[in-house]
Amino acid sequence: MVVVLNLVLLRGKDSIVAAMGMLVFPLLVFLMGISLYLMPSWNTANFVHGLAATRFDTPGLWHSLWLAVPVMVFSFSHAPIISSFASTQKSLYGDKAERRCARIMRYSYVLICVTVLFFVFSCVLSLSHEDMLQAKEQNITVLTTLANKFSNPLIAYLGPVMAMLAMAKSYLGTSLGVTEGATSLIDGVTRAVGKPLTSRMTHRISAASLFLLTWAATVWNPSALHIIETISGPLIAAILFILPMYAVRAVPAMRQYRAASNVFVLVMGLIALSALIYGLM
Repeated sequence: MVVVLNLVLLRGKDSIVAAMGMLVFPLLVFLMGISLYLMPSWNTANFVHGLAATRFDTPGLWHSLWLAVPVMVFSFSHAPIISSFASTQKSLYGDKAERRCARIMRYSYVLICVTVLFFVFSCVLSLSHEDMLQAKEQNITVLTTLANKFSNPLIAYLGPVMAMLAMAKSYLGTSLGVTEGATSLIDGVTRAVGKPLTSRMTHRISAASLFLLTWAATVWNPSALHIIETISGPLIAAILFILPMYAVRAVPAMRQYRAASNVFVLVMGLIALSALIYGLM
């Protein structure tokens, strides 16, 4: 699967965007279908009992909520595709591109939040606390957990397929930005030492490096949640939450983006970044 995804990356930005476009709607339909299918299995007793047994004066609760912030930051992050999205809209709509982008993203956010939150609550109400702990210990997806719990042939067959498609979509979207950044970095280094490479060669080197790192991570099979909580989520928060808020205040051309919501974004970024500091201690 890693080889196939990297072959798609080598075909360029247009192929990646087209592949992601084909993957999005089947995933949305599947998530909504699974969420609706699980409704008869909802057990509010576990949920209500968990809330009733929760003590808000215990450090463990706030520690869990604290580490959940980087996970949410990572889960809803789509920054790597923004550059290509904005570039495409700019070429199509010119001066109207900014308004067009804002409109598309507004509708996309609503659709994503409704679909994802409905799926999350449906899973939480259908699985017990023990099921969740077992999935975390085995480092498996919630779709695999649902397939094992309900013994439904449809979920058993489609669940892993949809999980692979979701991972493929996330990988393509993330890798697009990573490859562009790595290509720019390699180009800058080679020019600094007086041995510049062609654009094609730098792209191949960045793609090969990404392939090797991805393959190593696949073989290593680390805990996905642990990496998100302590590394990926906080770093994304620093890049997307903290640095832009500084730029909004420091760069005169970005003054138009100053708003009261900047404070909320900055605070959430600092909370997520603190998880990285905690993980290094």
